[in-house]
Amino acid sequence: MTEDSAASHALHLLREIAPQVPRGLVAESPHPLRRGERPLAAAKDALALLVQGLHARPQFIAYSVSDLPATLPTVARKVLGLPLLTWTVRSTDQRRTAERYADQMIFEGFRP
Repeated sequence: MTEDSAASHALHLLREIAPQVPRGLVAESPHPLRRGERPLAAAKDALALLVQGLHARPQFIAYSVSDLPATLPTVARKVLGLPLLTWTVRSTDQRRTAERYADQMIFEGFRP
């Protein structure tokens, strides 16, 4: 079991054990060039992880503000209706990005 599938499985179990506890997925865009992967292979991996993560039925997605806009969180928000939080907002420019593409932001180091 990969680390990502283990996390998805844990989220699924949490839903079964404590349905009243909010559950979400924290994610960022794949960076294929950093890992030496080809972009198409990285996109397929990202889609597989999203499907696996959605199997756990999260109640929200928290996504890196540095990677917005991005297709997968947009689909989760607009098509699946999942609230999209964005992390970690540290500047006015990032705040504008969060306001445009997300429902809420997680911030530090400045007053929004």
